[in-house]
Amino acid sequence: MKAILQTLFGLVLLSIGGGSVLMAAELNARFMLSGGGSFLLDRHVQDLAGASYPAQFTNKFQLGALTAIDLHAPLALEVGFRNEWSEFHLQGGGLLPDGRSINFTVQQIFCNAAYNTPYSDGGLRLFASGGAGLRRVNPESGIGSDVGWSLNFGGGLEARPSRRFSIRVEMRDFVGDMPRLVLSQSPRGLLHDIQASIGLIVHVR
Repeated sequence: MKAILQTLFGLVLLSIGGGSVLMAAELNARFMLSGGGSFLLDRHVQDLAGASYPAQFTNKFQLGALTAIDLHAPLALEVGFRNEWSEFHLQGGGLLPDGRSINFTVQQIFCNAAYNTPYSDGGLRLFASGGAGLRRVNPESGIGSDVGWSLNFGGGLEARPSRRFSIRVEMRDFVGDMPRLVLSQSPRGLLHDIQASIGLIVHVR
């Protein structure tokens, strides 16, 4: 719980700091705080000898912050950060003996190009975005953080009931190399991290 509160506090400070800079520059900007579930797809992993085992992830939750500025309608630039918590375990084999599981966190920093449709009469619009960033996976097993590139793509719906506030619902897939979560694991292949979020957007202008 302490780690969650620290993450949430950091995201609020990040949004406030970014908002102050963009307001001073008089840019058409918006800021979002969001939360939701993270759903890592089950897959097979290999040990160092090449043997394959079915792996499962216990999906938990993620928190995030995002800043966006309009470039030229309908295009926008988005920069975001997300922190998630999850759990890794295997159905058999010697990678994790005695049925133990590994808790780990994932931090994503990303920069995306976004396409936004015009608002309808009811204040609704669709959006799609995609881009690249850095991902850090930090397992509790003590083997050290795994840092690498990740790609992401997704979209969703934004509802804007007032001039200053919107609610955004989205689904996004973060794709990166399979991280090493235990020393006996060979990190081969790709890992899909599908995230479903709902967020509150504050419009500067």
